[in-house]
Amino acid sequence: MKALWIFKDEIGQKGFGDWFASHTSFMLPIHRHVGEVHMFKDALVFYGKDTKTDRTDVVAVPFSNIKSVFFGFDENYRRRETRGGFEHEAPLRIEYAEGKLVKTIYVFVDFNRINRSTKNQEWFETLQKRHQVDD
Repeated sequence: MKALWIFKDEIGQKGFGDWFASHTSFMLPIHRHVGEVHMFKDALVFYGKDTKTDRTDVVAVPFSNIKSVFFGFDENYRRRETRGGFEHEAPLRIEYAEGKLVKTIYVFVDFNRINRSTKNQEWFETLQKRHQVDD
C-alpha cells in the first residue's frame, strides 16, 4: 500500500516552505519518506525513498517491538501541520523499540490528494487488534 512517513526527529528539520507546501491544495502532508508499507505475518515493512537524500529506505518493524499505536495528532505532529487539521488527515503514529532506543514514526497510508483522506483509521484498528493479541 502507498505510504508517506516521517520520523519524530525529522519533523523539526522541516521548514516554513515544507509547512506552506503541505497547506496548498492537492499537496501532500509533511513527510520525508515516500514508498510503500506492507503488513506481513510478523512485521510492518516500509520500503521507499528518503526525499532529502534520495536514498532507498527499508524499515522493518517487528510486531513484537511495537510499544504503542495511535491515530491522531500529538505535540510533535500537530493539527496545524495539515491543511485542514481534520481527523481524517491525522497521522498513524507507531512507537517501537529499535535496540535500546524507542522510535516514533508518523505514517499516512494511501493518502488521497483530492479528498485528503487516508487508510490510517483502518490500519490503526488492525494494528491495535494485532498489538492486543500479541501483548
